[in-house]
Amino acid sequence: MPSVAAILPAAHGCAVHAAGTTRLLPWAVTAQLLDDPDLTVHTVSPGELSPWDGERLLAAVAASDPAAMRLLAGPWPPQRHHVQDLPRHPRRWLRTVDLGVMVGDLDAACCRGGLALPGGDPLREVATIARLAERERGG
Repeated sequence: MPSVAAILPAAHGCAVHAAGTTRLLPWAVTAQLLDDPDLTVHTVSPGELSPWDGERLLAAVAASDPAAMRLLAGPWPPQRHHVQDLPRHPRRWLRTVDLGVMVGDLDAACCRGGLALPGGDPLREVATIARLAERERGG
């Protein structure tokens, strides 16, 4: 059975909401989580990153790419051109759904959906991404 997780890269790790639990995971643990061919990732690309850039960053994290680890240790969110300079790595999970494409701005989607604004807190943001993804699936 395919698994689903809401994932949001953040300054000090990856905020993850799965199976009703929200946590901030270290990057090494995130790499292990992403190494799942049945996993569907719901996310919103951070900063100025496009959905393709966001997936490229996550694929580099899953591969434990040293260049990605250096980039993650720098200012947050990473600049788009730095992410685009990362070597390409295959996606190790089933698929990525960027909610930014489906619902637009996260705060605006919360206002339209009657949800509390996450306020820039990565744990609240990733829980909101999970709620919005569930609504988009019709759940």
